[in-house]
Amino acid sequence: SLTVPGVSVVVDTGLAREPRFDAGRSLSSLVTVPAALARLEQRAGRAARTGPGIAVRVMDSVDVARRPAQSAPGIATQDLTDARLQVASWGTPVEELALLDAPPVGTWEAAGQRLSSLGAIDEAGAATALGRTLAALPLDPPLGRALLASSTILGASKAARFVALLSEDVRAPGADLGALERRLGRGGASDAGVGKAQAARVKETQARLERLAQRLPASTSEGALASVVAEQQETTRTREDELALTCALAYPEWIARRRPGSAAYILAGGVGAELPQGSPLEGQEWLAVASIDRAPASRHARILAAVPLSEEDALAAGAALLETRTQALIDKGALKATRTRTLGAIPLKSAPASSLSEEEATTLVAEHLAARGLGDLGWGKEASSLRERMRVLHEVLGAPWPDVSDEALAGSAPQWLAPWAKRLAQGGSLSGVSMLDALRSMLPWPQAARLDELAPEKMTIPAGGTRPIDWSGAHPVLTLRVQQAFGSPSGGHLRPNVVLGGAVPGRARTATRALSEAPVARGPAARGAHEPCQAPGVAAGSPAPGDQSSSLPTIPRPSGRFLDGIW
Repeated sequence: SLTVPGVSVVVDTGLAREPRFDAGRSLSSLVTVPAALARLEQRAGRAARTGPGIAVRVMDSVDVARRPAQSAPGIATQDLTDARLQVASWGTPVEELALLDAPPVGTWEAAGQRLSSLGAIDEAGAATALGRTLAALPLDPPLGRALLASSTILGASKAARFVALLSEDVRAPGADLGALERRLGRGGASDAGVGKAQAARVKETQARLERLAQRLPASTSEGALASVVAEQQETTRTREDELALTCALAYPEWIARRRPGSAAYILAGGVGAELPQGSPLEGQEWLAVASIDRAPASRHARILAAVPLSEEDALAAGAALLETRTQALIDKGALKATRTRTLGAIPLKSAPASSLSEEEATTLVAEHLAARGLGDLGWGKEASSLRERMRVLHEVLGAPWPDVSDEALAGSAPQWLAPWAKRLAQGGSLSGVSMLDALRSMLPWPQAARLDELAPEKMTIPAGGTRPIDWSGAHPVLTLRVQQAFGSPSGGHLRPNVVLGGAVPGRARTATRALSEAPVARGPAARGAHEPCQAPGVAAGSPAPGDQSSSLPTIPRPSGRFLDGIW
């Protein structure tokens, strides 16, 4: 802190500017936050450095009491790229380190993604040979990678010059980094003292970095250049092109391409960004961005410094981000796939996939089913009925009866879709996938032999014939007309038919208005547990004449009660 002689009064607004890191967009910025108590005390002390003083805090005592004791630790608010590289170089998992505060998960993952784009760590998160070299350099990893790689192409002097410029807090007028570099190259002669001071710092840093680059073995630079296309070394570049390549090597996730029909850009890291209004860079197709921050009240980030970049250099510098993605959609019931080549989040070219492997087809269809549901498949009444029966068996009896919910079927789709994989890969319709066959293939053996015993599809009724059982609700339901229950040989009563060993109550539902649903008897203990009621057309207490097998059974009067004992 600075001690100014003669200061005896400090007016404190109670605010502070602190760094914050947006892990979702990999952007750092300064934000205004309420100052912590420790910072308020430090400011008050500035009024009494050389004698008695007064600190005036523009806030009430309640506000002061609510302030945190200390500012948030740097590990919770700043970019952790260098920290993660150091941990990877040590070879010790961060969970095993005795840190005062654990790093935020999102920030730690964002640091890993940046290091991966630089080639500093592998898929397992371990440091590569390049990563160990970068960890030993007195530079941020992005700048170290740019120095190593560009010195092989441009020479140590130019590479050091451009990296020295990037190490500054670059904010170029109109975001034109090339113009700023040219002006500083003249020693900032046309600027005020600030420009001259910056030019002097860049020159001093350049000399230090040039000595560093010359001491590094050639094999190290070649390793850093592994992702850059060899032919690019023979390309004639302007000085601005060389600056752009160096910038892209340092910040491959900030390589930007203009959105079609828009002035906004999409960065390889997935962030949308805009140039300042009236920038001389407007209309450029590709940009290498050197500095960026979050724009207040805007969904786009704000580009502070950039330089035009050729597509060839963009693809070379961002080679680690190149990816070919296969996306699928269901068009008129059939699988249509498109292959898209991307540089991170930047689409490069897209074309229909002429052929798909069976594994790709089943994977893409499984993703579609998980996102859109199973309605496009070949469902029929039999398949739907079998699925409902299997659902009840799984819910009541559990394993080995499989889970056939939407989520479970979508999750296991690659397995049960296998018989139709070849047809789907050739553009066959999803409706051609027989879900009846698919569900049958999931039935457990030998338990499947008891399927019709435990969860029958149909039931024989006293009037003759069979009626389907509806398994779609919370209870199985048998729907029939009142007269179809006549003729029971069991003394005028229907024998209960036990399903699922009596574990689930059945329901009888008649097609007339008088009778409604209610739980029915379960198991032998419920036999005869009904209440005799007057039958239609028979006087109260008068038994029906003749053979009991052809007589009217005793059934509830139409009072809204249930037919006890139907099954």
